[in-house]
Amino acid sequence: MSDIPSQRGLKSEEQPNEVKIQLEAQKRRYEKLKYMHLQAGEITHELRQSFQTSLNKINNLDTRDVSVRELRQLIDRNVSNEALKIFLGTLGEIKKVKSAGAREQEVLLIGFIAQVYGERLIEGDAYMKNIGKSLEIIREFFADSNRSVHEAASSAFCDVYVREFFADSNRSVHEAASSAFCDVYVHSMPKDNIDLVVAMFFDPLETAMTSGVNVKAQQAASLCIFKWTTILIKEENTPIVNVLFPRIIALYVKLRVDFPDLISAIGVIVGYMGVRGILHDVHYVLKKTLQYLNVTGTNTHPYKIEACKLLSCMARKLQGIADLVIEPYHNEVIHILQQVKIDKLQSVQIAARQALTDWKNLEQLQKDIENKKMQEESVLDDKIIKTGGRNCDISPSRMGPNNFKAIRELAKRNKKNTESWGLAKPKYLEKKTGNYSVSPSESRENFRKAKEEMFFVNAIVPKEGINKHVMEVIQKKNHENRARDEILYDRDSPEPAREVFIKHVPGKENMNRLSKQIEETFRSMENAMDQGFTSIEARLQNLDTRMDVAYDKLQTFNSKPQMPSFIHPPKLENATVCTQTQNNIEIQAAMSQTNLSSPNSLHSQRAIDPLSQAWVEVLQWINENNVEEAYKRVLLTGDDIYLLRLMHKTGVCVKHLSGETCRKVMQRLGMIMNSCFLETLGMSWVGEALKEKVFQRMGNEDKENIFESMQRYSALPGEEGDTAAEIMKNLKF
Repeated sequence: MSDIPSQRGLKSEEQPNEVKIQLEAQKRRYEKLKYMHLQAGEITHELRQSFQTSLNKINNLDTRDVSVRELRQLIDRNVSNEALKIFLGTLGEIKKVKSAGAREQEVLLIGFIAQVYGERLIEGDAYMKNIGKSLEIIREFFADSNRSVHEAASSAFCDVYVREFFADSNRSVHEAASSAFCDVYVHSMPKDNIDLVVAMFFDPLETAMTSGVNVKAQQAASLCIFKWTTILIKEENTPIVNVLFPRIIALYVKLRVDFPDLISAIGVIVGYMGVRGILHDVHYVLKKTLQYLNVTGTNTHPYKIEACKLLSCMARKLQGIADLVIEPYHNEVIHILQQVKIDKLQSVQIAARQALTDWKNLEQLQKDIENKKMQEESVLDDKIIKTGGRNCDISPSRMGPNNFKAIRELAKRNKKNTESWGLAKPKYLEKKTGNYSVSPSESRENFRKAKEEMFFVNAIVPKEGINKHVMEVIQKKNHENRARDEILYDRDSPEPAREVFIKHVPGKENMNRLSKQIEETFRSMENAMDQGFTSIEARLQNLDTRMDVAYDKLQTFNSKPQMPSFIHPPKLENATVCTQTQNNIEIQAAMSQTNLSSPNSLHSQRAIDPLSQAWVEVLQWINENNVEEAYKRVLLTGDDIYLLRLMHKTGVCVKHLSGETCRKVMQRLGMIMNSCFLETLGMSWVGEALKEKVFQRMGNEDKENIFESMQRYSALPGEEGDTAAEIMKNLKF
């Protein structure tokens, strides 16, 4: 019994020890968690500090590339949710005003985050918050800082993009923001949910385009539509393209002519889907595109180039459905393209000539189809006459709106001539045939019906209210007529039976004679019309060819002065005095060219060129130290080559010109500097010389000079820069 109390004492002593052990274990776990939390906090703080330090260096041009590389490495190595919060939070902080290049790189980081995180950006309950934060950061860079951010993630996403997206006026910033927007779609959005994609991506763009509040935002939204559409077509995401196509067409037709990127988007979609999706709106699209071609003012060449590309694409796609009726705009499109192809810029000329070629091919294809239909109809008419209408396809489907267009046009234009032939006079056929009166219509379709009535009796459709007894008599009579026609036109029938029925057919010879007269009349009308239209088309084609040749000659004539080049004297100080001897030599040389046109000269048949005469007068004004009158005379000629020669000869002489003359000179000089005429001309010559292997006979020094010029030209935007870069690749020395 004594052992029992001792055991109870041991148990009582063990219980405090167990509690103490549990408390110590709990304390150790807490300290461990605390250490881990502190360590994670230190890591988070270190990551935030490193990201912020690298981001601060992005505003300096010298350290920008290094900074961008460090930022991309930090984003690539840390893909946790905590790191995402750090990146978005740091990029979304209000910072000092930075340069356009720094803002461009910062907004491109949003697209890079979407590429790295991919679908993890939309995982969990906070996916709308992450996407909304991404677009909110874009708003921080481009929007007015006084505007508030919506709390709801989806509303914030749409509102950010609708009102504040692309408020910056820099084109490169627009490009970067569009790329970031497209990266968010490509890497972080489900492609199978069409309603979600359209609601979150296209609806904000459409609202921005139709709001009309911010022009820059509208232009940037059109750029984003074009880039996004290109991505959709590369992915072959046809369901979304089918939904967007009519809405983009509606924007294009509705808005003003100020969005070349919208033309590019439509051209990409038309090239992918064809024109069957816009058959109901093809006239509106053509009308709006022609408005883009008629835009006047400075910096309108992108509009014209994109419009010509769209017209060229539509013409090629319309050739697959060439029977589509686009005649109201066909001639107008060709007429406007013929005007655009003589634009000053060569890039516009190339695009317009290509579009003009495609539309002329479409026109010729439609003519061939119409001629083929007319030949088929002619064959069908002959078959009806020979077989009596049996086994002939005369369904309305063969009588489309384009069939027998020539007859309709002839009936409209030559009504007086038709009346002079007696075809339109009342009771004309009754007087000629005696007992059969059919009035020929202006339409070949009605003429065919008349021939059908001549050769076989149509069934009479009973009308309401007619007597049943009368109907029975009519039906019996029709049955007898059909039996008689079968015997009459059946070559296997006995000849006596045919003679019996022929005797009872009143005016059969007159009826045959009538049909032949009508057929010959209409054929003569067709032949006359065809010959007239053919001759007119031949004359117009000849005139167009002659005008093109004359224009090319005129361009060559204007671009090359019709007098020998002179050695330019050195520039004069203050441009007040010219070298007397040199000017006298030039005047004498120019006058010698003038004397060649005298009657005593061997070249008396060629009169002096007006530009050469004007240059003689300019040299005389310079010889008299009258720079003002010299520049006025050159400006009146409208020749840029002579203006450049005069500027090179006199040097800088702004102080010696009046305000009006100096303004005109600066205006012309600005047009010359923006035209890239010398660059385009030089690149065309160098490219042709490469093809002809001229550089194999040239020295390395000359090749190096041309290579340096092409290297400088390669920095030009558009086609000129691409052409120069291609020439640099092929130029070896």
